[in-house]
Amino acid sequence: MTYLHGRNPRLHTDEVLVAISMMSLIDENCKMALDQLPNLAGAQVHSTVMLSEVDRKTFNKLGIGLTCDPVKKIKEPKS
Repeated sequence: MTYLHGRNPRLHTDEVLVAISMMSLIDENCKMALDQLPNLAGAQVHSTVMLSEVDRKTFNKLGIGLTCDPVKKIKEPKS
């Protein structure tokens, strides 16, 4: 993330899917994972953190049910 001066080290779900798609051309495990995506329709995912709108939409497009029980962290004051 140094090149883009980003502070968020996490990838969104759609970014992970793009990476798996690209790697599926040369990596058999990625191809097998990509081929299994349709089989995830109807599955349930639970998150204990607040997911982004991008992630929620991606799970919805895949037909995966999402439940969240987010706990918002309170930043402690700096000493």
